[in-house]
Amino acid sequence: HIAVSRLLRSWRHVSHHLKKSFKRLTALLSSDGSFENYREALRNSDPPGIPFLGVCLTDILHTDDSYPTFTDDMINFEKAMVFDIILRRVADFKHRGYSFEEKHPVNMVLEGLPHVSERLLFPTSLDVEPTKRRKNLGHIARPHWTGVR
Repeated sequence: HIAVSRLLRSWRHVSHHLKKSFKRLTALLSSDGSFENYREALRNSDPPGIPFLGVCLTDILHTDDSYPTFTDDMINFEKAMVFDIILRRVADFKHRGYSFEEKHPVNMVLEGLPHVSERLLFPTSLDVEPTKRRKNLGHIARPHWTGVR
């Protein structure tokens, strides 16, 4: 996300190991080639897991737009089969349980983390590391649509 990657001074304080992990995750979830890296990783993984529903929904919309619902006044079963394949991939991950113990201290830390909405993420990043131009314009109020003043 641009709001995170633009924080150059903050990235200097992140360990090499964490930066490397972030780059791997960024490459994995890159939209290049219609999420090619993610799709390959999903094909090679075994459940349990949590598939990225954004890709699944994109596939559903693409299928709906690409195939007619009816052909010769009959239901297009090819379209239905493609929907079945997409939804079955998600269902395969859903039906397998996880076999790990709940760690209450970890849950407490995760639940205590602040949540910043997508709409406020970029303005918040500007508060953390203002651009040079913004530093010079610090006295000017932000537009009302940012939700932050």
